[in-house]
Amino acid sequence: MARRKLRGAMVGGGLGSLIGPVHHTAIMMDGGAEVVAGVFSRDPEKNRASGEAIGVAAEHCYASVEQLLAGEQELDWISVMTPNDAHREQIAAIVRAGIHIVSDKPLTRTLEEALELETLIRDEGAQRRPVFALTHAYTGYPMVRQARDIVASGRLGRVYKVVVEYLQGWLSNYHEESPGPGMPWRTTRAVSGISCTTADIGTHGENLARYITGLRIARLSARTSSFLKANELDDDVTVLVDYEGGAQGVILASQVATGERNALSIRVYGELAGLEWQQEHPNQLTIKERDLTHLGYDSGVVAPGASAVPGAYPFRLPPGHPEGLIEAFANVYAGSFRAIREGADGPDVPEVPGIGDGVTGMRFTDLVIRSSSAGGTWLDWGEGVV
Repeated sequence: MARRKLRGAMVGGGLGSLIGPVHHTAIMMDGGAEVVAGVFSRDPEKNRASGEAIGVAAEHCYASVEQLLAGEQELDWISVMTPNDAHREQIAAIVRAGIHIVSDKPLTRTLEEALELETLIRDEGAQRRPVFALTHAYTGYPMVRQARDIVASGRLGRVYKVVVEYLQGWLSNYHEESPGPGMPWRTTRAVSGISCTTADIGTHGENLARYITGLRIARLSARTSSFLKANELDDDVTVLVDYEGGAQGVILASQVATGERNALSIRVYGELAGLEWQQEHPNQLTIKERDLTHLGYDSGVVAPGASAVPGAYPFRLPPGHPEGLIEAFANVYAGSFRAIREGADGPDVPEVPGIGDGVTGMRFTDLVIRSSSAGGTWLDWGEGVV
């Protein structure tokens, strides 16, 4: 007997969206879920056309999350992929309806908003606490999960240094002298919040470093810049990090790194060995030995020091067949859907970034912006909003 498909809805991600098709393809990839409704756009015609493009009938395309919740009584989950300013109200409404959530990052515009949502989502007195997944989808790559297990196995020894770079060049195309309709919403304080680049991609760097190494930030010093005159927020950031336990790190993020595409990379150096992973070459993981030899491992092949448990890594294809970002997104969704089917009570799902990661990302952003505003002053992780 075939199992019932999980029924869900998309909020945002309409025609012309970069991330909408990625979410939809990832949702559908394993065949256990389907999108049956949505609020795809504020524009009624675009909303209807966006639904039609993925097989959602016009009567199931709603003008707001409130109308969606009132009109659809059998939703298992809702995916939120709207701009930052909409997240708090939309996610709160979905949580109160008891429906499971997959949300894009950053979680909110500010740390205060993120903490409010965490309190609501973790409410011990709630009749139903929904699963909450955050699409830090780089954690869904099999080689990232192998890197994490290799570090945890002690293969690198004590970790000394973590270097993360996330460099993009797309904002270099904008040269307006003043804010206006030509500038992306991420550069606007009212929509994006306290940050553009730190919140958008710097949080990916922090999350990837923490996911692979298990290290948590003790304190940081940051410098942000706004090279574009019309950008109300940051478009370049350098962060020095002291981790708990003594390791040190550097997190670089820029969206004015002219000529770069999506250059996310991480290098971890320990007393015995180092490792490196690059998102633009996601199927390769390199181990760097003290004798200067380099060992390369490809997706589909389990590296020594990684888990030997069958199925530990979500390889979808045999060795030599590249896997990419959509598959990584699908792995995040697969973990979320598995938890939903198993009747999970509460937001946290093994292997899937969640509400805690969302709050951590906003605390990181908050500290970076405050440190930079104070001339790069070192700030302890616990400083500020608690």
